Amino acid sequence: MRKALLCQCRKVRTTTKALTIRKGRPPLLVLWFTCTIAIGCCLFVSSIFSCKTKLTVEVEKTTPNIKDYKNLTSLKRQVTLFNLTCPLFQIFKDEKSKSHRPSRYYNINYFTLRKNIVTQLPVDYKISARSLCQDNGGERKEVTLLIIIPSVVTDIVSRQAIRETWAFGIYDDSFNNDFNYQTNTAEATSSTKLVFFFGEIGLTPMEKMVLMKESDLFGDIVTVHMYDSYRNLSLKVASSLLWCARICPQAKYIAKVDVDTMLNIPLLLLLLDQVAYTEPMILGYKHVFPHPLVIRNGQWAVSRDMYPLKYFPAYVYGHSYVMTRSALHKLVSSIPYFPVIENEDAFITGIMPLVAKVTRVHTATFTHSYRKQTCHDIQYGRFVSSGHRKTNLRDIWSQLNSRNCSPGFIS
Repeated sequence: MRKALLCQCRKVRTTTKALTIRKGRPPLLVLWFTCTIAIGCCLFVSSIFSCKTKLTVEVEKTTPNIKDYKNLTSLKRQVTLFNLTCPLFQIFKDEKSKSHRPSRYYNINYFTLRKNIVTQLPVDYKISARSLCQDNGGERKEVTLLIIIPSVVTDIVSRQAIRETWAFGIYDDSFNNDFNYQTNTAEATSSTKLVFFFGEIGLTPMEKMVLMKESDLFGDIVTVHMYDSYRNLSLKVASSLLWCARICPQAKYIAKVDVDTMLNIPLLLLLLDQVAYTEPMILGYKHVFPHPLVIRNGQWAVSRDMYPLKYFPAYVYGHSYVMTRSALHKLVSSIPYFPVIENEDAFITGIMPLVAKVTRVHTATFTHSYRKQTCHDIQYGRFVSSGHRKTNLRDIWSQLNSRNCSPGFIS
């Protein structure tokens, strides 16, 4: 009996000692794993900051001018164009989840071109703005960047604000002489064009007269034979892309911008100069969700008959994105053979690139709806695009020109 008790005591001591070792001294494997994670984090952070310092461009020292794009950058310093992420561009594809049925996220059978034409894109332009891309003799003009902005007739104040603020250089003959970066890309700014796009069915005679007057003054109006409504936005943008392919096929890059978004054209040209991809590409800020959920109710509702899957493919936000010339022509040739989905962002930058084999590229230099920005962010050239209320554009521009940015976020 005494021997049995002694054996039990020895077992208890041995177990206690083992627990003490486990609690007081972690195993070598745990220490190695922890050190590896810490070193990896340090290397990742250092790579971000090293990349940030490299991606800068020198700005030419000049005298400030009230009507000048140079107010979008900081004089006598380096402008960090791409300060948020490293690498600068990231190709993204649709993520597949092993824990869910693949068809919920990605159904390759659905994302294929139909055998017959299922979508008719209108090609009847009452106002065509042909002079933007062609001269009187039909010769094509040089176009590096073509900006398309969907608009409605009642937004005449917003259109004029855009012409007089961030896009004024497109309309000002002195733009070429006043603005110059120390890079060959900036010379292409003179070949930047902008067009406002409208559906003309259902417009009153007065509204048609307003657009005709604007066209005579600025030459930047295009009307197409379709109903202009929010539910038709996907068709409207697709029609504007068709107009680009038919009237301005020589454009190297095509940017789609909303009226409540400010575009820093010189910085965008510098950004595009960094693109190394040669394949068809669409560039923007990737949706924050890897599997964007299809909304079935409300303003952005998409019916199951129109789109049967639960999730959209990964796409970029629709307020500002850019595509290459080759991507434009692939999308335009594919859209007639695929049904239009009533979600412009997902349809143009997610579904159709997947169907037409166009590369989707994320860059953090564009804005998105969840990112708060300040006037200083625009002044120091931290973003290519920035969102704002349509009524605030002139106030923001005035602050930039006076170099007296108010504190707080832009709303």
